Amino acid sequence: MFKSLGHIPFESNRQLMQENEIPSFASGKFNTHLSQLDCAPHITFTSNGFYNQPHRDKGDASEFAFGLFVPTKTSDGTLVDPIVDTSLIKDSTGGQFVFPDYQFCIKFKPDVVVKVVWAAKRCKHCTLPGIEAKGFTRVGMSLQITKKSLSICQAIKSGLIYLRKSYLDKKKLYFGGHRNYMGKSSK
Repeated sequence: MFKSLGHIPFESNRQLMQENEIPSFASGKFNTHLSQLDCAPHITFTSNGFYNQPHRDKGDASEFAFGLFVPTKTSDGTLVDPIVDTSLIKDSTGGQFVFPDYQFCIKFKPDVVVKVVWAAKRCKHCTLPGIEAKGFTRVGMSLQITKKSLSICQAIKSGLIYLRKSYLDKKKLYFGGHRNYMGKSSK
């Protein structure tokens, strides 16, 4: 979905993931090969009139974040239909995605899906408050590689995870994937 939007940021994220054996959020275990479309292990969702202060993503290891903004109906999560849902569209305003240092914003049309890539660690950004009609929300999703994910994967790869204070002196220390908890799948 994002590879064609920003090839260089996409490959930068993939390289960071490959070098540190960071699994994609779609992967159920460590040490799996990335698919051609994997570019982040972490996804954040916002909705219901979410807004925030201008900030830089200091907790990210990746230089770039990918975002997707989708107008949806709160009743069932489906996309807003511009022909059927006209009242939802006309009564929803604001909620722009802003880059204040550049005096630039993305003003969302309530019936349009928006994809964006930006240098989230360097560029201040925020979402402004908006008015969402009853029955409407804009779901925002951002994908990035967090420093915490990077640190944990590096420690797992090197074996240093077992020397962390949080793991020392535990009688029963166990690392396991989802198959250990959900049952083994057939191969």
